[in-house]
Amino acid sequence: VEVDHRQRHLIDRYLDVLIPLGVKDADRLPHLKTRADDDAVIEKILEQAKADVGTPLIGLFPGAGHPSRRWPLERFAELADFLARNDHVRILVFLGPEEHTFVQDIRRRFPPTTLILDKLAIPQVAAAQARLAVFVSNDTGPMHIASAVGTPVVLLLDKRAPQSYLPQGDRHQIIYSSAINDVTVEEVYTAARTVLTGNRSATLFAS
Repeated sequence: VEVDHRQRHLIDRYLDVLIPLGVKDADRLPHLKTRADDDAVIEKILEQAKADVGTPLIGLFPGAGHPSRRWPLERFAELADFLARNDHVRILVFLGPEEHTFVQDIRRRFPPTTLILDKLAIPQVAAAQARLAVFVSNDTGPMHIASAVGTPVVLLLDKRAPQSYLPQGDRHQIIYSSAINDVTVEEVYTAARTVLTGNRSATLFAS
């Protein structure tokens, strides 16, 4: 039977390269260790924002390389409001250079305690993500960084997207849809609370 290698996860295809060298049974889960100087930068940012004192941190990434992979910003805002109001968490919004136009809308629509992280280098993004309880993201690169530093991901994904690059491990929640606009706030909120509480019966506006 011929195997369609495109259906195999990229991790397994990369590990195949090591088999002739005698490397077998390698750990399939990527691990990314943050650097002390990047940790220090993030600790200072969180301290200045008073986000370093026990409140769970939830990361949101509303950007994506193509509009078809971008959940509407107003739904991210609604999600942030539900989480901040009902689950006593602090919201951190991560933005890349292409999302700089989002800043004013985020300040206007998101909870007032929202911390916008839009000037971080990639290693600092990893250091910040390592401190999160969960990272909610469109289908884009930062979700792989979050997974690699050990943070559970709620991924919003077109069901036609290849399965070969999904984050690995059983802590992640993947919400499939025919179109990104079909994903409801309740679906994403419930998935985030599943990660936060381990309770698969989590409901909207739970206390």
